[in-house]
Amino acid sequence: MVPRLSLSNQRKIQKERRKGKGRNETARHLKVSVNTVSKYSHTLIVTDRPRVVNHKPQSHLYPNKTLKNVQLAIKNKTYSSAIQLKRDLKLPGSDRSFQRFLKANKIGLHKHHKVPPFQPHHIKNRFDFAKETLSKGYLPDLCLFDDEKTVRGRGPDKYYRSLSEKDTQRPESESRAHPIKLNIWGCVGVGFKSNLFITEENINGRIYTDALINGLTNAQMDPPLDTRVLLSDNAGWHKNKTELPRIELANISHKFLPPLSAT
Repeated sequence: MVPRLSLSNQRKIQKERRKGKGRNETARHLKVSVNTVSKYSHTLIVTDRPRVVNHKPQSHLYPNKTLKNVQLAIKNKTYSSAIQLKRDLKLPGSDRSFQRFLKANKIGLHKHHKVPPFQPHHIKNRFDFAKETLSKGYLPDLCLFDDEKTVRGRGPDKYYRSLSEKDTQRPESESRAHPIKLNIWGCVGVGFKSNLFITEENINGRIYTDALINGLTNAQMDPPLDTRVLLSDNAGWHKNKTELPRIELANISHKFLPPLSAT
């Protein structure tokens, strides 16, 4: 194991080596081993002066024009990462320097989240879906729509409140109780309204399929169920591959709406 030398001895080794002396000659002159000379011949001499680290962002890397470009980019697009923003603008410097630049100018990316603009292909998908549905004989009067709603409440008396309803005057005894949650399913159409299916369990494929079959197959509707089409959104439990065969055996024509159809 090579011993650790003091700074003065390290300087002596490097001084002798700069004069052109070999390792063996330097080791004999300083009375150290050859391995010690090899280790400390090319190392940097550490001074006693403390190292000063500048944590301020380098002003020459990001002029005033860069600040305007960053603000314009955030306004037009949502960024959750400063690194991605730096790559899109092709800015110099390190990622850490750019993060300090954003912090110095009080630019927060999380405050600029915007809803993505509506794209034309969404409209095209809706028209294609409507054209395909009408071509198969499914008129708007023959469509059924189903959906679920989660209702929460508090208190032992099961006083239920909607999620969108502001709860300003809540009894003290009720506010200390644990919340109660109900999931409600229903289906409507022209001349038809199903019974509500209420459960305290979380909605999954099995519960949704049971509610769908019991709510539609046992109901009296005119026109009958085999001439209608059920339109649902793209929730995960609506597309459960294990439960879809049960829906087909119940003679229910099940279709799914295109994305963003409710907006």
